[in-house]
Amino acid sequence: EENNLKAVIGLVCDHKESMNSLFAFLRLICVLLTTDLPIALNQSAQERVLEKIPFKQVHKQSNVIPPSSTTDMLDELVQKAVRLQTYKIPILITGESGVGKDHFVNLVKNAGHRKNAPLIAINCASIPQELIESELFGYESGSFTGARSQGKAGKFLLADKGTLFLDEIGDMSFILQFSLLRVLETSEFMPVGGTRSVRVDVQVVAATNVNLAEAVEAGRFRRDLYYRLNGAQIHLPPLRQRPDKKQIIAYILQREMTNIPHNESIEVCSEVMDLIEKHPFPGNIRQLINVVRAMLYTSANTLITVQDLPKDFLDELHSSITETIMEKEHFYNDSFSAMSLTDWEIQAIKITLRKCEGNISLAAKRLGITRTTLYKKIDRFGLIRQQ
Repeated sequence: EENNLKAVIGLVCDHKESMNSLFAFLRLICVLLTTDLPIALNQSAQERVLEKIPFKQVHKQSNVIPPSSTTDMLDELVQKAVRLQTYKIPILITGESGVGKDHFVNLVKNAGHRKNAPLIAINCASIPQELIESELFGYESGSFTGARSQGKAGKFLLADKGTLFLDEIGDMSFILQFSLLRVLETSEFMPVGGTRSVRVDVQVVAATNVNLAEAVEAGRFRRDLYYRLNGAQIHLPPLRQRPDKKQIIAYILQREMTNIPHNESIEVCSEVMDLIEKHPFPGNIRQLINVVRAMLYTSANTLITVQDLPKDFLDELHSSITETIMEKEHFYNDSFSAMSLTDWEIQAIKITLRKCEGNISLAAKRLGITRTTLYKKIDRFGLIRQQ
């Protein structure tokens, strides 16, 4: 019976059935398990019945565990933010454009104690000046021309008991900064046209790709609002500096491959992977997603090669490599111009001795001098103790 059960499980797992095929298969199983009909004792008859059921073969799933959408580094930052939220400390998320600040906020929300409460996002740079008050705090019916007859709830009220995400906080107008500071200090606001203050319980998370400390010194951002929002700061590094860059690339590749409409298996050649891993990605994760989608969805073949990569991606990589080489040459030129002949000689002896693991005879041979001469130079330059 155990072997029969394994056979049944294997058949179901290896095939994709239509409803009719599934019902036919289940009826056969019921007959085999619950009756004494001849077919229950005749294996050949069972096989003939199975042959008539139109199963559709599908590919087995890979045993490879898919890469996670989060990494150890990101998990640590998420847990840090969750601990801060426990004490309702405002969080300021910093980082370049495209590093995934909105994705991070969603991870924090889903991992925290407000996961079942709303998450309301506001793009602070896009709110028109004349609509600031009504967007943030809502309005009562008939409060102004064009207002809804039943009024409208503002973002703060919609986020009550949940999280309010203030995106692009560094680009907000001064008027919005003043309105925001007032409600952050008191947790109360007055709807436009209202007569009573409304109190809310909101966890505030702000994000910016602007250096707010510099904006404060330049007079573009209120100092009091900066310290109100910056209860604790979490920095998301650019993709080029992240230790988990390869893991992020692998996750996005696999995620996008599952969205390809056809069933053909897509492979990415090693040269393409090498170029993707070397690219500086100034647009960060957002740019990585665009590049992956472009090469996967526009390729006519199942093997992705360098020809499938976007031209601007390759041009950007070439420029980056060129700049790196020029910077290194500039560094070496500056360093070498400051070195005397004696400095060159000392460096040559140090490097050779290190490569020869202190073997004087071998080092002297590589330097083209005698062992006696090498001993004298080591003594003159005071290299004995160092070696």
